[in-house]
Amino acid sequence: WLDTQGRSTFVHGAALEMFGYPREGMLGRNTHELIHHSHGDGTPYPVGQCRIYDAFRTGVASRTQVESLWRADGTTLSVEYSSHPLRVGDKILGAVLVFRDVTEAQARATRLAWQASHDALTGLVNRREFEIRLANAIDSARSKGDAHALCYLDLDHFKAVNDNCGHAAGDELLRHVSQLLHQRLRQRDTLARLGGDEFGVLLEHCPVGKAVEIARELCAVVRELRFTWEGHEFRIGASIGVAPIDSSVRDVATLMSAADAACYAAKAAGRGRVHLVDGTVAQA
Repeated sequence: WLDTQGRSTFVHGAALEMFGYPREGMLGRNTHELIHHSHGDGTPYPVGQCRIYDAFRTGVASRTQVESLWRADGTTLSVEYSSHPLRVGDKILGAVLVFRDVTEAQARATRLAWQASHDALTGLVNRREFEIRLANAIDSARSKGDAHALCYLDLDHFKAVNDNCGHAAGDELLRHVSQLLHQRLRQRDTLARLGGDEFGVLLEHCPVGKAVEIARELCAVVRELRFTWEGHEFRIGASIGVAPIDSSVRDVATLMSAADAACYAAKAAGRGRVHLVDGTVAQA
């Protein structure tokens, strides 16, 4: 319970346990300053915007969406709460707050959302999420004239690793390649595992000439890799198809098909190459 100054006049034991305070640490104290002083990212939460106080300020009960509140030890928890005016006759004496800790549920929802959009083996964006981002890139190209590019990358000689050393070795190689590729990309770019030993790269705000340059760098970093497993050393490579994303692109399926075909053409031309959808081949 709060008075009209926002000070606690009664605190249930469950709330004390939730926030980690002794009873005397909350009674008579300003609730906003104790548990609601900042947003979850640490930026200040102005007292004038404090939803906890809405009930005695407005006389209307309110229920919030999930917000971050603060424990005594400086950590946060995710909470849903409702605030109800405390009245005697027509006079508002304060507010009654009811909290529900949803930290675990929020963490579970975040975890499930991540799993739905990422590849379990490499931690990269998966095909489903990648195609969503491609669709957004196509929309911006058609509506704003933005220039992006798609790189479709397939590893060369990857099958030899699986055949000679088993899938555990192949999985480790995929994780290693994922890290190497990710390190060579810009922060705003998206690297995805599309399946098997195929990867996709969305280069945002990137003209096609720059995209080819980046693709050649990716080919080079894979070619320089020496992968060792139980005494066996392997040298692999990468073939990449590059497709510009401009206002002429119709949809994700057409774009992916064109980039995939360009990647196949790079393999057919001798592997370790970059092939543009217009037929240009560049050795990396």
